[in-house]
Amino acid sequence: MFSLSRSMKPLLSLTLLATLLPISQAALFTSPDQLPTTEYDFIIVGAGTAGNVVANRLSEDSSKRILVVEAGIDDTNVELIEVPFFGPNTPQSIVDWNYSTTPQSALNGRTIPVPRGFVLGGSSNLHYMVWNQASEDLYDSYAQKTGDSGWAWEAIMPLWKKISTFVASPNNPSLPPPPANNPSLSNGNGPVQVNFANFATDIDFRVVNSSKELEASGAGGGRFKFTDDMNAGDSIGFGFNQESAGGGTRSSSATAYLHPALNSRSNLDVLIHTQVMKLKETSPLTFTAVEVAQSADGPLTTLTATSEVVLSAGSIGTPQILLLSGIGPKDELAQVGVESTFDLSHVGKHLIDHPLVLTYYSVNSNTTFDDTIRQSDLFASTLELWEDERKGLFSTSSTNVIGFMRIPQGEGANDPSSGPRSAHIELLFTNGFAALGDTKQPDEGHFLTVIAAVVSPKSEGSLTLASAEGGTFTHPNIDYGLLTNEFDLVAIQQALRDADTFLNATPWTSPSPYIIAPFGDWAIARDGTDADREAYIRKNLITVYHPVGTAKMSSDSDATGVTDSRLRVKGIKGVRVVDASIFPSIPECHPQGPVYTVGEKGAQLIKEDHGLA
Repeated sequence: MFSLSRSMKPLLSLTLLATLLPISQAALFTSPDQLPTTEYDFIIVGAGTAGNVVANRLSEDSSKRILVVEAGIDDTNVELIEVPFFGPNTPQSIVDWNYSTTPQSALNGRTIPVPRGFVLGGSSNLHYMVWNQASEDLYDSYAQKTGDSGWAWEAIMPLWKKISTFVASPNNPSLPPPPANNPSLSNGNGPVQVNFANFATDIDFRVVNSSKELEASGAGGGRFKFTDDMNAGDSIGFGFNQESAGGGTRSSSATAYLHPALNSRSNLDVLIHTQVMKLKETSPLTFTAVEVAQSADGPLTTLTATSEVVLSAGSIGTPQILLLSGIGPKDELAQVGVESTFDLSHVGKHLIDHPLVLTYYSVNSNTTFDDTIRQSDLFASTLELWEDERKGLFSTSSTNVIGFMRIPQGEGANDPSSGPRSAHIELLFTNGFAALGDTKQPDEGHFLTVIAAVVSPKSEGSLTLASAEGGTFTHPNIDYGLLTNEFDLVAIQQALRDADTFLNATPWTSPSPYIIAPFGDWAIARDGTDADREAYIRKNLITVYHPVGTAKMSSDSDATGVTDSRLRVKGIKGVRVVDASIFPSIPECHPQGPVYTVGEKGAQLIKEDHGLA
């Protein structure tokens, strides 16, 4: 949530170049020619959040050979993703696919970035590490929509406990686990490390105490409540953010699931720098082979799975591969010259992301992170502290406290959330100027950033092929359809009003005002009319980088689905989808936790269907 000054970019670039030197690692290949075989039991497309879970779990059966094909680079020793604070600088970098949307009509024709992980670990290496489980209502709604009780909260919880372990934050002793509800209880004993923020800021307890004050006063109808643990089934409330990190370093699906298996099991191979161009039909309506390449016009290699191909390429990559394989809306495929192999009309549809707007305030503080970002010597010493001891500002995410709320206008038949324990909106608080989107870091001053997001949006878009030429090396058309449903605009306006209420609580105003004034264009919009605020939203809105839904699962009788409740692609054989594209609705939270859950669930289903140990 920051941008590096020009003087600091060479420093970070040199650090990154040093980390990208070739590293010898068993069973990690950089070319299809290096593979010991072209036939495996299972081929997993994408070494991302869910794909690495599947790779780890399937390779537990030593009788099966597993191949993971990843388009991006090795994650080993890349500081850009290891340093928790650097998360906001991963978009449009060497670890990003660098996608962008089509012009968004409701955003004045702007295009916005669509960051997706181009690295082992996928997007678990790009986000800001917020660790949410989602509510009971979300999983119960998935069970209802698919007609499969195996997706209900009670059935999912044993899988959730296999994913993460809550660890202490040794560098932030002011944040012990709350005695009322220890977060270790909402985690388990899995490989992903989860902790509270590892570096305290001046705003942390301002947020917590504001929530408690407003809850006690009944402000906003009691919607500002404090929660000890938003991962215990009811996700509503303000509190300390759990994040996927441990010991001052990011914990990703690569570090937690992939590398431990890769370094200890001889039946797992990983191929990087290689893109899957399409699925290949091995018998009528059976697709158990993939065609891969390392450049758009490079040689093609066919790799075969004797059991299944598992698509874990994410909400952008998975539908694109299906479409390039002729699996999708027949009429749309014909327009770009792709021969239809199976007319599955909703591939690429129902694309949805969480929209957000950033607001800025000048503050009476010199402890924000602004000076660290602007001053090269301070930046260098802070990085050195992290490198030597894994301590300091860079040892944690830039957001320690968050809050999830419901809005009065969202109740009733038009409520898009999965239930009363799920949120409509989210507020995030950052101790500095979070320069996301087109906003630039100010040359001077100290700031508070308040981010308002809609976590149960109604607006949907779609993904379509821009061309059949170049395969997956040609980026698809990504249309989020942002703000095309009026609910989303209403919700974000409500979030901004709630932020106003929140920042007028006593912890921000007494004994002396913490906030000096709104900053930049937000100063005009905040004190202006509803039309001024709407104009600000349309000019500045981006997303939280959480695209889902493009291969959504549904019941067998629901024709709007792409996958069934066992994650098999409907109407064909040999292909299963295990990633965020299968969500029937967007999780009302930061979805990395639910995506890990999909990985564990998918691995469980594959093992059951193929009799794996």
